[in-house]
Amino acid sequence: MRERLLFVILYCVYFCFGSAAAADRMRLSLSDAQRGTDVTGQIILLNVRLDDISRSQFAVWTKRHVGSMINLRIDGDVVCRPRLLMELTGGKLQIPGVAAEKIDTVVAALLDGRAALEVDVDD
Repeated sequence: MRERLLFVILYCVYFCFGSAAAADRMRLSLSDAQRGTDVTGQIILLNVRLDDISRSQFAVWTKRHVGSMINLRIDGDVVCRPRLLMELTGGKLQIPGVAAEKIDTVVAALLDGRAALEVDVDD
């Protein structure tokens, strides 16, 4: 009986809590991606526009995580970790952190589906 109870507890911990972060990772679908710079022209940015479905899903996701540090990932690698200060509803993101020598390759890979843009949270 005791072993069965331990199994049930471990099962619940793994599936209820252990997969929570993975369950809240969201893959974003893009309608456009471009190389850009900040207003000073010094910092290279990845400018993306989400498609309509991702825009609305991302707005709900960001509303749920206001105040959290989020991870913006390209192919699983964190490129940026901003604090989410408000719900983002416009569907346009400016992402720093992609190396200048890689930005054009990343843009092309995102546009043709060879690379994935994802977001998750460290709660």
